[in-house]
Order: sequence, then structure tokens, then C-alpha cells
Amino acid sequence: MEQKTKAPLHAFKDEQSGKWGFKNVNDEIVVSPRWWLIYHKFDEGMCAVADDDKKIGFVDETGKLVIPCRYVSHSYFCEGLVKVQEAETYKIGYINKEGKTVIPFVYRKGGDYENGLAMVSSDNGLWGAINQKNMVVYPFKYGWEELYDILHKCGNEKAVERKENKMTTINLHVYDEDLTLTIDESKEKIYQKAAEIITKKLTEYTEQWSNRKSPHTISLITMLDLAYGMMLYQEGCNM
Repeated sequence: MEQKTKAPLHAFKDEQSGKWGFKNVNDEIVVSPRWWLIYHKFDEGMCAVADDDKKIGFVDETGKLVIPCRYVSHSYFCEGLVKVQEAETYKIGYINKEGKTVIPFVYRKGGDYENGLAMVSSDNGLWGAINQKNMVVYPFKYGWEELYDILHKCGNEKAVERKENKMTTINLHVYDEDLTLTIDESKEKIYQKAAEIITKKLTEYTEQWSNRKSPHTISLITMLDLAYGMMLYQEGCNM
């Protein structure tokens, strides 16, 4: 797996305009506030940003936009590729750091690459696994949990012995605060994604309700919306 590079830039928000830009380690502005949102984390030298139309692209570690803002959702770079969702079809595909489509936009859902494979689902909702050449390694006949278990078990169906959980300290930017947490190292991406979702939702509702509701009420509305989405997801999984 490609090593992640420590980013020399960090995101900041201009309170007057509400836009986001980048500063360097000396707290000097390198990229003036121009983005509707910056997703606060560099992975393999790339960071996701969103323009005023809320379309997502990627900048490199200098803050230069290298992948135009054209996607509606994204994951993080893993093994040189990132999962993105196409605006026209809402299908999932994978692009490289030059923005070239490596895996076509034909999948309904997908996960990050791990050990050369990514779990993806077809239109019928069944899951399979593909390599970085879009070759099907595991056919589309599994539920998500079943395929996940297969990919994380040995060929003899005996569970892979898990390494002892390692703890790590991470810095998270959640809306307008920087948090430092000590977590299980394997869960870092989940925390990063959760921070991203909360930031996005809270930003949207603050823009919508700031003149009519208190910050506390806006926070409660945000939590209700996120909880509602989780309940719908759980109900769907249990159907």
C-alpha cells in the first residue's frame, strides 16, 4: 500500500465569507478561501474539496486543483485509487490521482481498495469483488457481510488471526472545532468519514437556519437528521 504523506497544508474557514482555504505550517494563507467545503484530510497526497455547486474534486499537497470538481460523493485514496460517484448517473467508479477513470462508473455501491481488491455491488444489490483492472475476482452473488467475511478469512474458512488492536491519536476537524482523539488505529477512516458527514450536514443547516434558530437547535436538527438516516439504513439491512 502506498504510504500516506504528511500534508504541509491544513484547511481553514474564513468566517466572513464562509469559504474554505488552505494555510501552511506557519499559518500563512497559501490558498485563499474559495471552496464551499474542504474535507480536511490528505490521503496519499490528495484532499477532497467542494465548489459552490457542491461538486467534489481533489487538490494536491500544494493546494492545486488537479482533479476538477465534478463528483457528488467520494471516499479516500487507497492504493492509488479513490471511489467517486458520477453526477449524471449516480453510479460508482474509481479514478487515479490524475483524474483518469480506471474503473468505469457502472457500480451501485463500492468500498475502498484493500490488498488489491474492492467490494462493489451491481444493480441487483448483490456484491462481488474486483481488482484494479476491473476483473471480477469474486462473482456478484454475495450479500455485503458474507463477502466481507470471505475476504477477511483464510481459504480454509478459518478466520484470520487479527493483530492486537493498536491505538493511535488522530486530529479531527468537525465543523468549526479541532478534536484530538485516541482510537483503535483500524477505525481511523471511519472517524474521518463521520467527521466529514457531520461537518457537511452542520454547514448546510447553519447556512439554512442561522438567521432563525440558535446554534444549539441547529445542532439538534443535524443530529436528528443523521440519526434518521442511520435508522433507515438499519431497517434496510433488516429487510
